Amino acid sequence: MVRVLSRAIVTWVELVVVGFAGAALGSATSGPPQLVVYLATTLVSVSVLLYNVDRLVAARVANAGGDERAETEARSDDGTDTHRDGVV
Repeated sequence: MVRVLSRAIVTWVELVVVGFAGAALGSATSGPPQLVVYLATTLVSVSVLLYNVDRLVAARVANAGGDERAETEARSDDGTDTHRDGVV
């Protein structure tokens, strides 16, 4: 839960920074360059969200894999379980 909360705060800060930078650049320009700045800001915002979601998913998968390995090692210590490839 702490990891999700800290990642949410980091994401929020990154989105605020990207938004303010895009607003500053967008207000400094006009016409077609302003549209390009708007589209680039949107693209960077989506990239920030996807990156942070990827980090959360990668951490969860790593934790799930670590738990599975620990269970496999615990079961194989008593000699009653085989490895995944079927070799004892």
